[in-house]
Amino acid sequence: MLGSIARLRSLLADVAELSEPSQPFAGCTEAEVAELESLVRRTLPPSYVLFLRAAGRSAGRLFRGSSATYPELISNVDWLRKRLASPDREDAFERFPEDAFPFLVHQGYTMLYFCTNLGDASPVFQYIEYTSNDEIAQSFVDFVADQVAEMRVVDQRLGRNRKD
Repeated sequence: MLGSIARLRSLLADVAELSEPSQPFAGCTEAEVAELESLVRRTLPPSYVLFLRAAGRSAGRLFRGSSATYPELISNVDWLRKRLASPDREDAFERFPEDAFPFLVHQGYTMLYFCTNLGDASPVFQYIEYTSNDEIAQSFVDFVADQVAEMRVVDQRLGRNRKD
């Protein structure tokens, strides 16, 4: 566990470096994290709690353009609950684990989630409406690492000179 926490701290420092000054980090309060855990009636994985405390309200370039920060996370949970409760839900929702936490929703048709019962060992899954529900990263920390790597590729292609 300590390895994933230290790695996430390092990755968040990288995101801060790769973000513009106009894209500062802002973390959630302990009460906001507790509100999310109460809403889903589960303990969130330690690495994700670290993310929330460091950047849960604003995460620089990370997850930009998607609903992935507080208070939008509350809407993400509602989005999943409504779909799971719908009588005409699609078959993909039949296979959703009850401990799924939707940490990112993009434009209402794509959702990224992990399973809270697995803690930091949970893979990240991507659900795309009517299409797929696939594992895309071995953990939340690995997913963040992939996002940081993509930011670096974009910066390199655009000729941005930021610290590596």
